[in-house]
Amino acid sequence: MMRLNKFIAHYSTYSRREADKVVQDGYVRVNGEIQDNPATQVDEKADVIYVSGKLISRQEKYTVIVYNKPKGELVHKVRS
Repeated sequence: MMRLNKFIAHYSTYSRREADKVVQDGYVRVNGEIQDNPATQVDEKADVIYVSGKLISRQEKYTVIVYNKPKGELVHKVRS
């Protein structure tokens, strides 16, 4: 079991804060029902979760990028 916002952030391109916003704005369905509480507990193996109509599924593969950015350089997350 894990929090809904953590699940979305972990298995999609959303950050935790972005996940909070889409949940609160009513764009998330868990097992067909709209959820508006980011702290809702979900079972990552059993629950079916959609964000804006797109299925967010559990993944076993991870990509890790290590980058030593110079002081003063700004970095932002790019959605694919």
